Amino acid sequence: MKYPKPNTTPLGRDAIAGALPKRELVLLESILDETDLYCVERTGTTIDVGSWIKKRRVCACATNFELVLIAAGREAYAERIPFSNLYQSEYNHLTGEVALAPAVDTQISGLKMEPLKAMAFLALIHKENMQNA
Repeated sequence: MKYPKPNTTPLGRDAIAGALPKRELVLLESILDETDLYCVERTGTTIDVGSWIKKRRVCACATNFELVLIAAGREAYAERIPFSNLYQSEYNHLTGEVALAPAVDTQISGLKMEPLKAMAFLALIHKENMQNA
């Protein structure tokens, strides 16, 4: 599959703060420090983080070399997956999900998101393969 060129300009603090709820932003800052982010999206995928009422939506963030998944809550969820563990990832148009593959030992196997946003993440994930092609 042909992907668009990956974003090579880091997102500014305002763009990141505008894309994430405050609790997720605080969680992200505690995990990443000053690492540059190139894509940030609040996905349609949900996970149980200890809330009585409902599951929380997973936020996906891409650095230059890994995918960071977070959801704030009483039992916060945070997972860092190197792009080298996602080399078979693809977008499934039928389910509207980015299938994270082979990504073994991860809590989440897919991320629900719009096609154009999914392509931006996949372009970053597969940038090494595109440069070698």
